[in-house]
Amino acid sequence: MKIACCIFSYNVTKGMKSIGPIGSLKKNNKTDTLILQQIKYVRDIFRNVDIYIVTGFGASKLLKDIPEKKYIHYIDNDQYENKNYGYALNLFLKHITSSLDSYDGVFFLDSNIIIKSLTYKKIKQSWVVLRNISKKNKSEYLGAKFDADNLQYLFYNIGNKAWCKSFYLTKQDLLSIIETRNFHDNMFIFEILNKIIEDKNIKIQSYDVHAKNDCVEILGLKDKNKIK
Repeated sequence: MKIACCIFSYNVTKGMKSIGPIGSLKKNNKTDTLILQQIKYVRDIFRNVDIYIVTGFGASKLLKDIPEKKYIHYIDNDQYENKNYGYALNLFLKHITSSLDSYDGVFFLDSNIIIKSLTYKKIKQSWVVLRNISKKNKSEYLGAKFDADNLQYLFYNIGNKAWCKSFYLTKQDLLSIIETRNFHDNMFIFEILNKIIEDKNIKIQSYDVHAKNDCVEILGLKDKNKIK
């Protein structure tokens, strides 16, 4: 079994334009950058994986510490200032379409998320990664609405779990999306997922992480101590 992983690491994080891309952030000079930790954990989870990093803002700073490896590939997003995730996703899809037969599915990960632990078993179905949140913080996160076991949509202030800005799509579901690409350049990822569920009737289930540190979100410089 072989998986592709797409890390969206092209955008400017609020409060960090003068510092660089959030993927280049690290706790101190003795620790790895955020992007290196993302690569490490993805490889720990999936083992046999090719990693595609969509770069843009501060690409040279982001990439300078990443070693040259056959399993790491780069996709340049030169429209990162004007376009959103829809454009970045299209770039990735165009890049991978010819080699998609090599993979069983694709794991997508946002630039500021570290997923530390997944028991990788669900390869025959698509899923989103969710974590528990307290009721008082519910409005700050994208939650998930389910019908039985299947995701209906993602939006703010719903459910009792937060979306970890990561998801897995089977090859079959990805091919269905590639066939139509019925989303526009300035859509957010959660909007794209909502649209493909509605239009393509793709069934997406949940993958819950239970430990607090299994899904870590880095919102900016103030969170650098979360990067171990």
